[in-house]
Amino acid sequence: MNRNRMPNLFVLGASKAGSTSLYYYLRQHRDIFMSVKKETYFFNADSLYEKGIEWYLSTHFRKASSFPVRGEATTNYLALAGKVAPRLALAYPNDHPRFIAIFRDPVERAHSQYWHEVNKLLTEKWSLEEALLHEEERVKDADLLAEGKINYRYFRNGLYSQQVETYLQYFDKSHFLFLLFEDLRSDPRAVCRAMFQFLGVDDSFPVDVSTRYNVAGRPRSRTFEAFLNEKRSIKVLSRPLMRALQRLLPYEIKDYLMTKNTVSWRYPALSRETESSLRLRYRDEVMRLQTLIGRDLSDWMPGKHLSDKRHRRTQQIPG
Repeated sequence: MNRNRMPNLFVLGASKAGSTSLYYYLRQHRDIFMSVKKETYFFNADSLYEKGIEWYLSTHFRKASSFPVRGEATTNYLALAGKVAPRLALAYPNDHPRFIAIFRDPVERAHSQYWHEVNKLLTEKWSLEEALLHEEERVKDADLLAEGKINYRYFRNGLYSQQVETYLQYFDKSHFLFLLFEDLRSDPRAVCRAMFQFLGVDDSFPVDVSTRYNVAGRPRSRTFEAFLNEKRSIKVLSRPLMRALQRLLPYEIKDYLMTKNTVSWRYPALSRETESSLRLRYRDEVMRLQTLIGRDLSDWMPGKHLSDKRHRRTQQIPG
């Protein structure tokens, strides 16, 4: 096995916290190779993991050996730390990779994931309140567990401190860069400099940060979205035919078509009752994360509201 192709960077997530933007900013740097497909799912999906590390490298990192930094950005890796971290430790017994994790207010993140599953993945039919009530039973689905999918894990995916602590059982904390979604939103260039410094590459390299990636939206055509989305079957085509057609489309073209099929859309506000309930459930978790990463997360604590934060951001924009 050619270790020079092995990725030495993993952008872990969290999901719906800006990892797509980080991926596209990182891949602009001349010394960084990012897998063509942002999320490989290799270490979380049993059906892919069973294909072996050589398949993984030849599929996603075939042209990576000349780059000092080689990475991918599968957000399932953070949410499913208990499954993925041991597999990564097995793959990297000595030369430990570097990890970048970006965190978003867990209530805001859960709300965003819910509407992403409703509008983009086309998998969610329940209200958020119903989904939260039944989350524990839904995430025990055997297929979801085997393939390491993070659908329906609206609350669980925000348990950041537990996820980080799991990784720290296998890897030294010095190998981690912790970022906040607020950092990315307020100063993406500073975030790029921090990432480049952490990775030991030229931090003055110019990066185009004018584009916001994977923003909230809804499909113009749900049928076309279902065809493009590998996680979902559609009625107008048989499943084997749909998969065959999907395989003929390169990832970049699928990504482009999905972008063109998306219209900007602001999802409905979260009810104060649901938000307050979630903030209470996350309180101890947020306090542990605050200590772990050394950042002030008081805006995520009970008593704070998403509408208040949106108002402050609006007030900061010059008229």
